[in-house]
Amino acid sequence: MHPVVQFPKVGGSATFTCSATGDPKFTWRRYRPSQKAVSDARRYIFPSGTGSSQLTIKNISHGDQGYYVCDATVNIDQPNLAAGYVQVSVSDQTNGEKCR
Repeated sequence: MHPVVQFPKVGGSATFTCSATGDPKFTWRRYRPSQKAVSDARRYIFPSGTGSSQLTIKNISHGDQGYYVCDATVNIDQPNLAAGYVQVSVSDQTNGEKCR
């Protein structure tokens, strides 16, 4: 996955690209205890091509900070996972609120 860490501003966007060989099925997840799939089409874009997939997060908020995991599984018995991290930029905060 690249880039591995991104530092978007609040209101900005972040894009991760996940690549794999073979004919993988790509799934993107937020790394949280619930491991729910990323699915809000209004904020997340998932263009895919042969051997790669992108996750774009639009209109970044403090709540978007954290790990995003790409599962590029070819064989169900051999998951192929990669993770990226969104660190919301603190420098552009106008109300003094800190990201947690």
